[in-house]
Amino acid sequence: REEPDRITKDIKNAKDFQKQKFGVEGDLFKLRQELIKPIQEVVFEAVQKMAEQKSYAVIFDKAASSSAIIYASPKYDQSEEILQRLGFTAESE
Repeated sequence: REEPDRITKDIKNAKDFQKQKFGVEGDLFKLRQELIKPIQEVVFEAVQKMAEQKSYAVIFDKAASSSAIIYASPKYDQSEEILQRLGFTAESE
């Protein structure tokens, strides 16, 4: 009976190790985020400057499978008005 328990424990330990190193919150994920973040910041800053210079309201990332918005001018942000129309105000938050 001791042998199957040890094997089960070893399998669990291996899965835990794999999750720790390669899981969503694992070491590899964190390292990639750490290395990519400075590049993303430089790219976003360049996109934002170009958008402001050329008066673009929105810029889409066509490389993303869902066509993500990577820049939206705050000038066209209607969030506050929509929240007011829904009955939310600064006092009720």
